[in-house]
Parts: sequence; C-alpha cells; structure tokens
Amino acid sequence: MLCLERKRAERSGRRLVLMLLDAPALLAHDEQTGAADKIQYAISRSTRETDITGWYQDGAVIGVIFTEIPVAGRSVVPVLSGKVSRALQDVLSAQQASQIELSFHVFPDDCEGEDPGPEAFSTMYPDLRREIASKRGPLLIKRSVDIAGSFLALLLLAPLLILIALAVKLTSRGSVLFHQRRLGQYGKTFTFLKFRSMYRNSSEVLVTAAGDRRVMRTGRWLRKFKLDELPQLWNVVRGEMSVIGPRPTLRYQVEQYNERQRQRLDVRPGITGWAQVNGLRGDTDLTERINCDLWYLENWNLVLDFQIMFMTFVKNKNAA
Repeated sequence: MLCLERKRAERSGRRLVLMLLDAPALLAHDEQTGAADKIQYAISRSTRETDITGWYQDGAVIGVIFTEIPVAGRSVVPVLSGKVSRALQDVLSAQQASQIELSFHVFPDDCEGEDPGPEAFSTMYPDLRREIASKRGPLLIKRSVDIAGSFLALLLLAPLLILIALAVKLTSRGSVLFHQRRLGQYGKTFTFLKFRSMYRNSSEVLVTAAGDRRVMRTGRWLRKFKLDELPQLWNVVRGEMSVIGPRPTLRYQVEQYNERQRQRLDVRPGITGWAQVNGLRGDTDLTERINCDLWYLENWNLVLDFQIMFMTFVKNKNAA
C-alpha cells in the first residue's frame, strides 16, 4: 500500500505522511492489558476515513498513511503528532503511553534539514530495501574493491597528486581543492572534492566565444585528462562515494526529481559511471543522464562495473 500511495502522490502532486507507531512491548503482549485494542481505537479517532492503517512490522509497528496532504503541508506533521498523542493519552495509562514511539516521514522528502540517512530513506522505500538486501553479497565485494583500489591508487599516485597540488597553487591564488556540498546515498550531504580548475572569484569572469575564461590554464589540462577528479578517491575511502556509480547530485536537482528518479539516491555516487562512459556529461540533458543512471541501477552487477572501469580507461587513453 505504501508503494502504491507513493505513486499516487507523485501523480497528484500532493504529499503523503507515513506515521509509524512503534510499541512492540504493548502490541506483542496484550492478553491482559488490551493495549492493542486501545491503540487501534485511538488511531481510528485521530485519522480520516481516507487514511490507511495497517501493520508496518507485524506485531510490533503500526503504520498509518495520511494521504492527500497539500504540497505546503510539511507543517502538518506537528498537528498530526499532537492529535494522535492526545488520543493515545486519553485511552492509555501514563506508563503505557511512555512505551510508544511515534515517527513521521514525509513523501516526497526534499532532503531539507538534517540528512535522512539510510534508515529514514529505507522506511519510505521498503521495496528498495528488500532489493538491496538481495544483493548484499555483491555489494560487499563492490565496497571492498572500492576501499582497496582507492587506497592503492592514492599510494601509487601520491607523487602525481603532490605535483598537481603544487601546479594549482603556483599558477593561481586560492585553495588547492574545490569543495562543494553534494547529496550522496540516501540523500546524505557530504563534501565533494576536486582539484580546483577555475580562478578564485571565477563567477566574476565572463564566458566568451573564445572559451571559458574562468578555467585556469592548469585547470584545462587537469580537466582534459580528468585529473581534477582524483581527490574523490578520498571520498571513496570515507564511504561517501564509490568508484563506479551515478555522479553525486546537487540539492536543487533532487528537488526536481520524480519518484523513479529519486532511486539515484539509493546507491553511493561514483567517480565514473554508465552515463559518463556513454558520453553523457554535465553539458548534456539532465533527464537523459538520469535515465542512463537508472538503467545502470536496474541492471547493476559486478561485471558491469568492471566493464565501465575498462571503458573509462579506454576513453581517457584515447583522449590523451
């Protein structure tokens, strides 16, 4: 029902709110107190006929889907919380009420405020959580390869990294690295790293017909051979990125995603990916790149990752 209501909310342009009532001690051992019946009665008093009530986790967590919430209805959560809490307090003892934990989840979530993290993300997408669980073994191998490969690359490329850092520092004022907040897996924000390829205060420099004058001479060389991306190996080591995956996205882009496109947030973003090896980069249509990334997610396996890595090396070699 939750998956179905997500699709309906997407079509209608309205939000839904999922409330989880977590009370395993009361719901699992109810023979003497009748607490489960009282909880269900309180829920029926504080919900509408169009809202959907059922087990989110059998015998432990009751779920309520509040449907057709206006787009500007994020402030409805405190109202719903207060209404349900008062109804529960009317029928339960203080001790029983203290054993209940209420949580509220809004769809679509524009990733505002604190990072949602894997638990909050998977709560609204139990279907995707099951899919991830079925690939746990290959995903563990992928992460192991990411860590080992990134550590080895950082070690072997250390002299080159130092030379690039010196070149950037000696040819322009400013920091060696470019830092930007991006959204990664489950909508979690992280600091995305690149070697700086533009002049400081580059927003004040015009892009002319002769070329992008914001880009330093050293930066053009770094971009040509994709060497500006090397600091992202540290993002991989930290667990914020993978070597292979969709490129990390900006917040304003996620705010425009539909439900299917938000599946890009289901995996760690990558340094290179299926869209990139197929020639779809930042100057191409965003929807086309997203569709390419979604194809990768739907068809992912370890062999495909190795194929993308091989294609990345071949393209870079040809560019050289």
